[in-house]
Amino acid sequence: MNPLFFLTRLEATDDMLAARASALGFTVLRVPLFATEPGLDSPSLLAWISALSEGTAIAWTSRRAAQALVQVLPNSRGILSRVPLYALGEESAGPARRAGLDPMTPAQNPGVPESGATPASSR
Repeated sequence: MNPLFFLTRLEATDDMLAARASALGFTVLRVPLFATEPGLDSPSLLAWISALSEGTAIAWTSRRAAQALVQVLPNSRGILSRVPLYALGEESAGPARRAGLDPMTPAQNPGVPESGATPASSR
């Protein structure tokens, strides 16, 4: 019997993961158990972005957070082009990059700690 690799969503972003697991001998089961709905704060995101003060940056940790940001982009592109943007990794940066934004990731800036560790220069 092969080990089971169980994915709880049907998303194209998981295709490579499923293929690799299958190549390693896993039985891959993909079942759509979870769905993401826009949050209650979605309508206020544009108002919040419009009120950003100088020196503010925006950081997010998930692809879905970037997708929410991109939804308000047509009305906030000018503001977001002046605000430093940070994403946890390439997948979470993807939607913003495809929309024309340029978020920084830890891989692009080796001085940014990935695990919350304190850089040696600030100890």
